[in-house]
Amino acid sequence: MSVFFECVTRTTVGRAAVFDLSHGIDGHAASLTQFREPAVAGVTTGLISLNEQVTWRAWHLGLPIRMTSRITAMSVPDLVIVEQVG
Repeated sequence: MSVFFECVTRTTVGRAAVFDLSHGIDGHAASLTQFREPAVAGVTTGLISLNEQVTWRAWHLGLPIRMTSRITAMSVPDLVIVEQVG
């Protein structure tokens, strides 16, 4: 089963800066520190690029899980497609 969603955000920040935030590991990790969800494998810092992946360790509903995401498409500075692969 495939699920698709699109998020549209209005901002005054420049397009390039928003694009980098959309595929930056560090900003995402910093937003999750209180939830104990670090990047543990693959690209764990900096910017993640096309065909690269990151694995996060997380706790959901009190259970530890690992989630792996891969960048499957990228068009600078307009599009990043991230797919859950594991």
